Amino acid sequence: MTEQLSFFQGGYLRETSVSTEGHKKTCSTCREEFYIPEGYHRSGTYCPSCRAGHEKIRKQLKRSNPIPDNHRCDCCGKSGDELIIHYGRHNKPVSPWRIDHCHETGEFRGWLCINCNTGLGRFYDDPNLLQKAIQYIQKNRL
Repeated sequence: MTEQLSFFQGGYLRETSVSTEGHKKTCSTCREEFYIPEGYHRSGTYCPSCRAGHEKIRKQLKRSNPIPDNHRCDCCGKSGDELIIHYGRHNKPVSPWRIDHCHETGEFRGWLCINCNTGLGRFYDDPNLLQKAIQYIQKNRL
């Protein structure tokens, strides 16, 4: 196993040195182990190489598929004005839109709001898991 983690800057990984300090994780793509530095918390589970590959795919998809004017989420139908404003680095507002693509083929599917994109990701884009979640909500509706 090659360990290539060093530090994170602005949410993006910069590979600069070998490190075995921090929290050990397993990459959800290649299954290799890697380390996240002590004191740094992030939810992603990609090793430096896979993270760079995913970022490259997203950038290509964004260039090929610009966000349409007056866009509404392809999943929930909300407009940008109806969504909560999210803030990034230096307390600057960030776009509510996230590019959605098939993780198996890399094909563009649409532009989703941050909430729908996160929700689908938590269910691994698995229709069976989503159906079980729907059944759970319907069964336990108060």
